[in-house]
Amino acid sequence: MIKKVLFLTGLIGCWHIVAAQEHVHGQGQMVIAQEDNNWHVQFILPAADVLGFEHAPENEAQQKTVQLFAKRLEANNAIIKFDPSCTLAEVTHSLLLDQSTHNKKLNHHEANNETFNLRTSKLGKHTLGQHKRGQNKHGEHDEVSHEDVEAEYHFVCASHVTNLSVTLFEGLMSLSSIRAQWITNEGQGMAQLTPASPYLAW
Repeated sequence: MIKKVLFLTGLIGCWHIVAAQEHVHGQGQMVIAQEDNNWHVQFILPAADVLGFEHAPENEAQQKTVQLFAKRLEANNAIIKFDPSCTLAEVTHSLLLDQSTHNKKLNHHEANNETFNLRTSKLGKHTLGQHKRGQNKHGEHDEVSHEDVEAEYHFVCASHVTNLSVTLFEGLMSLSSIRAQWITNEGQGMAQLTPASPYLAW
């Protein structure tokens, strides 16, 4: 669930449409909502496209990948460019690593029935990689679920906002599109963004 401040009637409908979409590699999702001078932008991104794997990091290289992308998420211009009159009030994302658990995994790797857990930060919603690997009671390997990375940005804007651009595509070669939905004081809409066309106006 997204934060209570986003619980606008129109956004709920918009968000459930996005959440119901099938997880597709190469395709992210974005929801934009305006509440007076407050703007909220939420991303749902396939972990395979932004991290290169869909499980908790199993070695130092993968841990570094998570840390670097987490830093990128926190530098909003590396993800999204908003109106110059807007100030970033808050950013939250789902790449907060349970460091004590992760260190234990790196030092003592258990081959079967491992539970990986990359916890969310303040959003406290979707957990990345909370699945088990190993064998089921029939001796068959469990399927690995598809996982997403989520990020949310809260901007406070001093003037009217009519557009934005998504810089997230840069450096993510396998992310081919982002399905965007928005609801503003003027109305709502949908669009498909791509690396060649990362701009959105309403």
